Amino acid sequence: YRVLSDASFEGITITSDGMILDTNEQFASWLGYEAHELLGIPELELLAPEERARVLRLSKTPDVAYESVMTRRDGSTFPVEVRGRFVAFRGKSVRMATVRDITERKQREARLQAESLRDELTGLYNRRGFMELAQKELEAANRVRSSSALFFADLNGMKQINDQLGHEMGDHAIRAAASVLSEIFRPSDVITRLGGDEFAVFVSGCDEEIASAICSAIEHAVERVNKELRARYRLSISVGFAVSAQRQLDLSSLMQEADTDMYRVKRGRHARGSLRILPN
Repeated sequence: YRVLSDASFEGITITSDGMILDTNEQFASWLGYEAHELLGIPELELLAPEERARVLRLSKTPDVAYESVMTRRDGSTFPVEVRGRFVAFRGKSVRMATVRDITERKQREARLQAESLRDELTGLYNRRGFMELAQKELEAANRVRSSSALFFADLNGMKQINDQLGHEMGDHAIRAAASVLSEIFRPSDVITRLGGDEFAVFVSGCDEEIASAICSAIEHAVERVNKELRARYRLSISVGFAVSAQRQLDLSSLMQEADTDMYRVKRGRHARGSLRILPN
């Protein structure tokens, strides 16, 4: 048992009445101890405080598997997967558990989760990310009766850019619009490419006056970008918004109002002729 235990890449513990009777070097090294230093220590003391009550209940269940968080000697924590069962050991029934450090797996899962919420072309949140994050932000704002704003933005003349200049230039315009929005809004705001040439941004703590100022700032940023880009098109973005104020609106209602306001702005731009394809 000792040879197999110390050769294992997994941590192994044997406990009785919650006290550690034996452990291998792998488990001890993860925690920053020598194996002999852990003998007689309550197993729960090695867990993050918020995990102890839950793990205490689970540890009484035969043949159980669960994830938890352990605390190292220096106070840092790391995630683990634990599989425990009751076995006979030195003439008594004890709980034997194998412990696996799943830090890399959790990091990989976090990366995949982050990627699933991001738009590949712009790096902004995608529609799924927007619906998840904006909903949470709106619920938090509604609880404290704080005003929030939802912005809808749409690139003008995207079909003409794609048809006359090609889709590569269309992608260029979408990235340019994303850059403008990222510049104007805060990192904490939920800036999103919903798809195609449509964008949305959810902003907490934003009233009508601030929202109007933001729209003006976007206009000025677009003008500056057009001077800097010197592309064969003039970037043009129509932006509308809706403010929740004290109305306790749900996300769907805010989106509908912002979309309606954006199309009002877009119709006004269309009447003035907002897009120009520049000659070679």
